[in-house]
Amino acid sequence: MSEHRVRCNECGNNFCISCKTEPYHVGKTCAQHEKEKNAKKCRFCQAVLKANQRNNVCSKRECKQMSYRCCVAFLPCGHGCYGGSNETVHPPCLHEDCVGKDETKTLGENSDSFCVICYVQGLGEKSVVQLGCKHIFHQDCLQRRIQQKWYQNQHFGFGQPPAPPDANANAISLKFANCPSCNQWMDLPKSNHLVWIQQILDQAKGLEAQIKEKGVLRAKHEGLDLDERLSDPKSEYYNNLEKFAVEHLNYFECQTCKNAYFGGLKACGANQNLQALQQQQAQQGLYVGAFQQYQCPKCKFFNQDANNKYGITYCEEHKETYIQYKCNFCCNIAAYHCGGANYYCMHCHDRKGPPGHKCKGKDDCPLGLEHPPNGTMKAFAVGCGMCRDMKIKQDDMEKAVGEQMKKLEEFKKNIQDF
Repeated sequence: MSEHRVRCNECGNNFCISCKTEPYHVGKTCAQHEKEKNAKKCRFCQAVLKANQRNNVCSKRECKQMSYRCCVAFLPCGHGCYGGSNETVHPPCLHEDCVGKDETKTLGENSDSFCVICYVQGLGEKSVVQLGCKHIFHQDCLQRRIQQKWYQNQHFGFGQPPAPPDANANAISLKFANCPSCNQWMDLPKSNHLVWIQQILDQAKGLEAQIKEKGVLRAKHEGLDLDERLSDPKSEYYNNLEKFAVEHLNYFECQTCKNAYFGGLKACGANQNLQALQQQQAQQGLYVGAFQQYQCPKCKFFNQDANNKYGITYCEEHKETYIQYKCNFCCNIAAYHCGGANYYCMHCHDRKGPPGHKCKGKDDCPLGLEHPPNGTMKAFAVGCGMCRDMKIKQDDMEKAVGEQMKKLEEFKKNIQDF
């Protein structure tokens, strides 16, 4: 059998001089090797399948178990499909021979290429999904990435206190919906087994639209529209308030209505004073980062505020846009909203403002409100700032009109005296 075997004295490689196979097909003739090469093989162990086997998985127990989530069809090229079970659209063949004929179909990736999400197993070892950009990943790796969304701690809210992340920890980030390789928005194939994944991506699209729309309004309310970078032709934000708002404001997903709501500035994530404060709060069991705490003001007001424990979190006229909160640690009006549920005045946030009074009850509170004790990290709204401003303006106007009328009456009286 080894009469056609040749070994190179320079590199040590050996090949068959008859059929040019490298390395040499030890134990087989050229005909036997060619027959085995073209035979249908198990997609997992590469064992030659028996003639009566109709799928691309052998009868070994471990291969059968791995096949439950995999497609068992054969492609027109004769190789087994590497897609998922119940799929209606098959990915291109990942066999090295087919990839070598046309690398554009898989961008050169074959069954031996690592999945760039897990970097643990080759693409051929599990069922795969090919996106519209042609990049290919393990189906379960892609599912985990999309299911996890932007949350860094999937176990919060189940009896374990959350670790104190930065203020940006669980803010909405739509990177999970982008291809891990080219960063384009994921374009999934129209296949029945991926419908529920597509639904999550569609929800992400909706959140993206909300963040852009609400972000522009909030940026104007926060005064960010006056940032000099928006008027600098050399800046990436030149005349683009939407991009500036999206990259500088945090939005969180309400766990009741699933809508996005404003949760503070992203700059708070880099605030060392605030990070140290949150670390201290976590050690004391006061950090508000639990899953169930992420609710928009409207849901707090209408769904859970029968006893007014959150304060006045919603305005019928201006909705939740201009709602103001007291500082969680003193009786100052909060100037910062961080981490989706925490409110700080300038002093408690970064020690830049005057310290606020820490009352012992309603009679001692400069706000004149009955609110949760300071330092318990329970947010409490003091009402709509816009309505308050309008009320102040109205009171000032009524006072000014009253003074003018008083002067007019005095003028009339002086005329009558003459």
